[in-house]
Amino acid sequence: MPAQKFKIIRAAYFAVALGLGVLFFSSPGFAAENDEQLIFTADEVTVLKEERVVTARGRVKFSHKDYHVEADMVTFNELTGEVWASGNVKLTDPRGNALYLDEVKLDKELREGFIQNLRFVFEDGSRLAARDGEMVGEKIILNFAVFTPCVICDDHPNRPPSWQVRAVKVTLDKEKKRIYYKNATLEILGIPVAFLPYLSHPDPSVKRASGFLTPEANISNELGFVLKVPYYIAV
Repeated sequence: MPAQKFKIIRAAYFAVALGLGVLFFSSPGFAAENDEQLIFTADEVTVLKEERVVTARGRVKFSHKDYHVEADMVTFNELTGEVWASGNVKLTDPRGNALYLDEVKLDKELREGFIQNLRFVFEDGSRLAARDGEMVGEKIILNFAVFTPCVICDDHPNRPPSWQVRAVKVTLDKEKKRIYYKNATLEILGIPVAFLPYLSHPDPSVKRASGFLTPEANISNELGFVLKVPYYIAV
């Protein structure tokens, strides 16, 4: 490959990795360490020199330190700074949290963008899914989202989890490590049991924090349906 084309591709891939990897799972000082090795693979790479657009297709993978990005296709426009990743997009951070997307678009600052059909899997198996949303700095703002700490059963994937929270709007604040809900509905075994105009709790990466614990639902012959909602106080 000619040296000129190699330089264009190398710069484009670094920008894509910086935008996709650091945007979701920020690592201080990464932008200043652009001389470190960036590993990437793809089945096919297309370069449009005049338009200054680079497109990678087929099992595209990026790795930098412990951050990994996978997608079917990634396009970088060097003139506008826009980055598109689409098709089975997966972003993984050093803690093992995985973000699954249909597609993501970033602006030229590589700090804000729009996402479609998001599925976020935390390290402990908790899940956060949404129809769409946007990324603003250290926050991911989602529309029509649902969160559950319950692991989905592979044998019965359509079975409702023990409990989950649905909301019109959900904000994942990575800096505060907290999840905020607006117009939320608490569901037990798929049945709505409470409407909450506002709700928040620590994200699953927080080990200890005061708040309500996982509700427990039982059926008793003497009492009928029983809902237990314990509260934990972190001393």
